[in-house]
Amino acid sequence: MVAIEDTPAARLLLGDALVYGGNHGGAQSAFAAAARESTSTGAEAFLKMKLCDWLAECDAPPLDQYDSLLAARELQRERRDTKRFFWAHLALTFHLENDAECWADLIFLSFRNSDDFLHAVLFCAFQRCGVKPYLLMKAHRAVAFDADPSLLNTLDALAADVNAAIRTEMPYVPGLASGEIADLHERHGIIRMERNPRF
Repeated sequence: MVAIEDTPAARLLLGDALVYGGNHGGAQSAFAAAARESTSTGAEAFLKMKLCDWLAECDAPPLDQYDSLLAARELQRERRDTKRFFWAHLALTFHLENDAECWADLIFLSFRNSDDFLHAVLFCAFQRCGVKPYLLMKAHRAVAFDADPSLLNTLDALAADVNAAIRTEMPYVPGLASGEIADLHERHGIIRMERNPRF
């Protein structure tokens, strides 16, 4: 796909294929190219690029093995290693894709332990599940914000900005980024899609 159209979405797909195949170095390079985008695609690529470090350094289980990922997360919980617990939970969350509860926990973990990743986590959570993970996080973790309600106000403002940005994103359509849908169809036999698939 990258050979046909080198876009962030194509790079993200390439990175996914490489990381599932155990090629963490190659995956990082693919994700790095996509991570430059200020979109949910870029946010996902950024998180997966960083996740590759944990996968390589900790001899982590493959991303398609749920039971092993769950066991790896529980091991880090028992060890009280908050940094590695974050990465283990991120891997599990990507495996489950659209689990709002997992994304809610990941939002809280990134807020408490890693502000560097909070923006990207919100982007990915909202892109997959809408605002539900954020509302779940607020409902389940209300006590954590009692001491300083201003923290929640700051987080609400960031969540509102991310939600507004997500609403401007278009679904990925092959050829749309380069304006060559018809050309791609003619040269590569790609099924023609509507330029704007939203109603």
